[in-house]
Amino acid sequence: MYIGFIIGVLDYSGAEKIARNLLQKLHENGHKVGIVLISKEEPYREFEYANQFPLLKNEKITNTKCKFLKVFYRQRAIRNIVIREKFDVVLSFGVKFNIEVMEALVGTKVRVILCERNDPI
Repeated sequence: MYIGFIIGVLDYSGAEKIARNLLQKLHENGHKVGIVLISKEEPYREFEYANQFPLLKNEKITNTKCKFLKVFYRQRAIRNIVIREKFDVVLSFGVKFNIEVMEALVGTKVRVILCERNDPI
């Protein structure tokens, strides 16, 4: 199964930590994994086994001043990657991007799982 992860970055905080663990375990269990990095320009070296798609390489996204157009270009890029890569399922991490991911994937028939982490305190 080809599983796509959509997340801002893969640093070491809450949702990112969960995503890192899932990526590793799914890869170890023989699944193909891909990562759409919304807020990153370069791929992570430690995830060489995963196809990585940093969206900040897209000049339309980085050079646009209008927030509406920035969201539109980001959604279009996400949709194009998901369709081109033929992900079987997409896991989206982060409240900030989950709505954008859902809107971007309307009509694609790709299964989407939204993951939200919150501080219980």
